[in-house]
Amino acid sequence: MALGGGNFAAHNEALPGTYINFIQAQRADVGMSERGVVTMAMELDWGPVGDVIECTRDDFAKRCMALFGYENSHDKMRPLREAFKNARKCYVYRLGNKETANYAACSVAQAIYPGICGDKISFEIKHDPDKGKNISTYYDGKLVDHQYLKSGDWNVKNNEYIAFFDTMLFVDSDQIFSFMGGSNPAVNGLTSYNDYLNLIETYNFNIIICPIIDIFDHDTAVRNAFAYFTENLRDKMGFKFQCVMHAGDRDAHQRHEGIVLVENKIDAEEKWELVYWVAGLLAGTNINESALNKLYDGEYDVNVDYTQNQLKAIIEDGKFALHRVGPDKRVLADINSLTEYTDVKGELFSENQTIRVLDQIAVDTAVIFNTRYLGTVPNDESGRLSLWSDIVKMLERLQDMRAIENFNDGDVKIEQGNTRRSVAVQLKAQIVNAMAQLYMTVYVG
Repeated sequence: MALGGGNFAAHNEALPGTYINFIQAQRADVGMSERGVVTMAMELDWGPVGDVIECTRDDFAKRCMALFGYENSHDKMRPLREAFKNARKCYVYRLGNKETANYAACSVAQAIYPGICGDKISFEIKHDPDKGKNISTYYDGKLVDHQYLKSGDWNVKNNEYIAFFDTMLFVDSDQIFSFMGGSNPAVNGLTSYNDYLNLIETYNFNIIICPIIDIFDHDTAVRNAFAYFTENLRDKMGFKFQCVMHAGDRDAHQRHEGIVLVENKIDAEEKWELVYWVAGLLAGTNINESALNKLYDGEYDVNVDYTQNQLKAIIEDGKFALHRVGPDKRVLADINSLTEYTDVKGELFSENQTIRVLDQIAVDTAVIFNTRYLGTVPNDESGRLSLWSDIVKMLERLQDMRAIENFNDGDVKIEQGNTRRSVAVQLKAQIVNAMAQLYMTVYVG
């Protein structure tokens, strides 16, 4: 992220960029960037180690085996299936130290990625009467690539599974080559997760998943690393996203609008896996929508056995939960972990729908300024009027979508900042939230 961004205390930032403060007003009634992007780090059996795999919903349906080593119906792909219930894209990072992984191989080729899934690869050479060669690649017994080479042609092409390195060893007889020796990389706890956080900082996403629950000391360190990463990038660098993690043993610094704590456990060994569905839901929920009362349509047996008093306590403690509504399991409240309010961040900031709208305003304002004005438009009255007009149009689109209300162009004010290069913008935005409670008085005559 080359450009500066985030909150500001004074007009004295060194980096060029967009600096935005959100402050709740002291009264009671106080082209959109696409959503739906989730990122997660996983221990995988296939794929590039220490790197990010970009996977759209269409990729997951059609190319899951090539990307992750398993069909999308496999048990190991369940976390991604949960996320893709609502997400449109996932950035999946393969955890581990690449120096400790081994590539499955045979005498003339090796798997393109290290890991135990490489041992599922084989390829077959069959000759035809014209001395041409049919080269068929199989993965777990399934044909995944076929090439035909004419007589005298040794230029076999790599595919999504195999890198060939000595095709001159192909002989005239038919052969089958099986791969062996693949092993997964070692995952070094906090070190591996820090490597992930350092890399994913350069990507744009809506939700990041922390897949760790407090069991051991190093788990707490990983959770703290995700929390600090989220708070630091949101508040100091202007990178607008939220982190979804299991509630676990909540730390004080996790009381932040960027942290969503999932309360429910899964009635199985993996107690924290609901975070994948929640992450996809929050990423895929539009800015003019709430996740409140959304139906859980995932695969896990989610524990929703709470009393009314327990549900009230869950909300008061800033935790995101599913609860039982008849035969269904639904979202209790679309909230984040912020529970300690100030004059700057009041109760409105605990609503995820509010955060989605504010994040959209921040991201789209930054795009407008950084792509159209930064370094190109003079900071004079005419230039500032043009910027004012673009910001007003953006907010009018939000009002048309019913994400904000009661907006008029007088709510945006732009003037020269404290330096000749800076621009100071102030705007008021009244966020629309979905209906959550009904109070009715019936007068009986």
